[in-house]
Amino acid sequence: MKKELLVFGILFLSSMLGVAGQLLFRQSSMGGRLQLFGIEPWYFIAGGAVYFVSLLIYVWALRWIPVHIAYPMQAIGYVVIFAVSAYNGEQVAIHQAAAIALIIGGVALLWI
Repeated sequence: MKKELLVFGILFLSSMLGVAGQLLFRQSSMGGRLQLFGIEPWYFIAGGAVYFVSLLIYVWALRWIPVHIAYPMQAIGYVVIFAVSAYNGEQVAIHQAAAIALIIGGVALLWI
């Protein structure tokens, strides 16, 4: 049980770093003082670096958990992005919330 919790924590960390990378990519597309090809390079570079660390952690976790369980765990990131978007005032439809509920249910089924 301890090993499963540790692996879950590692996968969760990987997913959250992926979320952070995506949010930095989003910020890079919002413009700023220094733009290159329509993106803010420093946010873009930071997003890529965080996303790369997320990938390294995910690959490391694959040593202990099968990919058919590990990969769907990355869907936790969709749930967090959805929550952050709703919190920031983006419009959320009921069918989108239902889709997120299905993702949560599917990930929970992986651990039964």
